Amino acid sequence: MGTPVTTMGRGFSVQNEVQDIDVLVIEADAVRADTIGSALQFLGYRPRFAGNDTAESGKGDWCAIYIGDVVDLDDFQRQLDTLGDLALHLPLLVANDSPLAAQLPGALPGSRSRSVELLSFPLRYEPLLDALRRCSAPSRL
Repeated sequence: MGTPVTTMGRGFSVQNEVQDIDVLVIEADAVRADTIGSALQFLGYRPRFAGNDTAESGKGDWCAIYIGDVVDLDDFQRQLDTLGDLALHLPLLVANDSPLAAQLPGALPGSRSRSVELLSFPLRYEPLLDALRRCSAPSRL
């Protein structure tokens, strides 16, 4: 891990030390995939892009799945399958204009019982960081 750097601005601060915490990014729009990947890296997460060998291995310390524009639902399901049963429990970060956004919860197996956070674009760091924090917070009974 690198040296932590504190970045402050717009009322929030971030320790952007690259960690071994993976977020699976499923996004057909290359520009948006790059945007979400850069934001995740800035916040200290490691984006793993669907379709790349790194994501397809399924191995990693996964904390969430980002769902953007999904063109091929069969390929989308294959990407989730690479994570095995873990995919059923990971929180979802969903672009609010994603075709699946209107169908959640319920569009994916197990999505009714897990955290689903909607993200709007243009993407801003603070809402993304807040969503990641809410997703990683322990659930209260």
